[in-house]
Amino acid sequence: MEISPGVYVGKVTARVRELLWNQILENIGVGRAIMVYLADNEQGMSFKVCGQEWQPVDFDGLELIMRPNTNQKQRKNEAKKLVGVRPHVIGDMEEDSDAVYGDGGWFHAR
Repeated sequence: MEISPGVYVGKVTARVRELLWNQILENIGVGRAIMVYLADNEQGMSFKVCGQEWQPVDFDGLELIMRPNTNQKQRKNEAKKLVGVRPHVIGDMEEDSDAVYGDGGWFHAR
């Protein structure tokens, strides 16, 4: 049942749920999808995500969502924590610019 544009709810078997999720993955393109379903765990639910920056992570048996660090001040603080990393000129960025280092390398934090 579609309860809001693009929001579906219902009770389906695990097999149907997996078939639906596979169809979603095949057809999603650049969109986003989240599937939440009942599970036999401490939280009573589990979820799957696709195309999301927020990702599920296991934290001592609990499934939590890890959000990317998008706060400019937090990114700068994380960059300062990196040991032995020297700021340097990257393209047109000077040493005193808002360049920070992340998992993928240096990027401009604007």
